[in-house]
Amino acid sequence: PAAFCGARGIAAVALPVNARPAPAACASYVADSGARFAIVSPAAVEPVLEMSAAGVVETVAVVGPAPAGKGSPQLLAWDDWLAAAQPVTDPADTASTDTAFFLYTSGSGGTPKAAVHRHQDMLVANNPVAPGLLGLTPEEPAFPVSNLFFAYGMGKGMYFPLGVGAATILYPGRPRPEPVAEIVSRYRPTAFFAVPTFYAALLAE
Repeated sequence: PAAFCGARGIAAVALPVNARPAPAACASYVADSGARFAIVSPAAVEPVLEMSAAGVVETVAVVGPAPAGKGSPQLLAWDDWLAAAQPVTDPADTASTDTAFFLYTSGSGGTPKAAVHRHQDMLVANNPVAPGLLGLTPEEPAFPVSNLFFAYGMGKGMYFPLGVGAATILYPGRPRPEPVAEIVSRYRPTAFFAVPTFYAALLAE
């Protein structure tokens, strides 16, 4: 969420993708988007570095210890990079119709394709749904089981709760009934979001 919102604030285009991508999918995302800066999990470092040979990615920030050595692209540890960064006090002058982010399709019909979203799209989706249909308030912590790189997970886990000033609970592990039930018990979210197959697994557990 910090990187996503920060990208929008400086008028960069964010591309949230699977943190554990298959190398071919990772290469496809980079080649298609022309991304110059990548924030990656340790599992995605090697596929992104391979794409750097094409001169696309210039800088890679690794969420965790950066691999030893520099080179092309420049390798950074995310925490170190943030510690050295200067805060942006004035957001970029963007229009509501400017491109804000891409979400890639699953690729079930072939190569994943980028669905383009504008800055206004989050407000258009959030305003009638989060406070209206769902009744979210600043006192309503939300817990989405779906990952943020899915449109469903991004709305329910990021811009819906943030749009009303609520907390969101994010779990970085693979969603399994046991840890999810523990999180629900510990943090008591009043808004819980999952897909039907997960509800079935949770009830069975």
